Amino acid sequence: MNAHQNDTPILRAEHFSKTLGGRKILDDCSIRMRPGDVKVLIGPSGAGKSTFLQCINCLIEPDEGEIWLGDRKIDFRNTRELCGLRERVGMIFQDFNLFDHLCAEDNVALALRKVRGMSKAEALERARMELARVGLAERAKLYPAQLSGGQKQRVAIARALAMDPTVLLLDEPTSALDPELVAASSSRAAPPNFWPKARRPARRTSASASATSAAATLPPSTARAAPPA
Repeated sequence: MNAHQNDTPILRAEHFSKTLGGRKILDDCSIRMRPGDVKVLIGPSGAGKSTFLQCINCLIEPDEGEIWLGDRKIDFRNTRELCGLRERVGMIFQDFNLFDHLCAEDNVALALRKVRGMSKAEALERARMELARVGLAERAKLYPAQLSGGQKQRVAIARALAMDPTVLLLDEPTSALDPELVAASSSRAAPPNFWPKARRPARRTSASASATSAAATLPPSTARAAPPA
């Protein structure tokens, strides 16, 4: 047992349930995230992995369940509390979610300016540093339409890392990257021991788990994925 397992959880998502389109996607799913944790959720396509991650970040509100940030319960109806949660709990999306009208460096800098209150110059400096870490220094001025899928994914990784989140959720963050780029981006962007753990075959967490995986810095190890329809 690691020493950090005795620490107070940074974030708890407890007893999440969610029904979409008449189908129960999540059924009593929970996770506790402590400092240094790296956890992986695996399951077949449509099992609810992405839904669970988005519920943790309150991008989708769960039908049932609670989120605790440290010792404070998050009020889903309180916009200020939700913004505070998302500032500390970052997410790298499977489909990138970049702004098409902004170049790569502006995509990374936007939240630094709007959320962290950095000046434009400070935000752009940090954005360029993060883009360099993922090997995109020479493409900082290009727009998403001018980038390949793998390059857009690396912009999304840089954007998440730039916010220095306490918890980072990753929804198949390297699915569009070649194996060589996965290794290169990992060595540049990740804290020690993060990517190697995320790339190892994950321990099964439910009876329906398969080779399809969704990885996060601290994603669900206690979640039960709903079986495919």
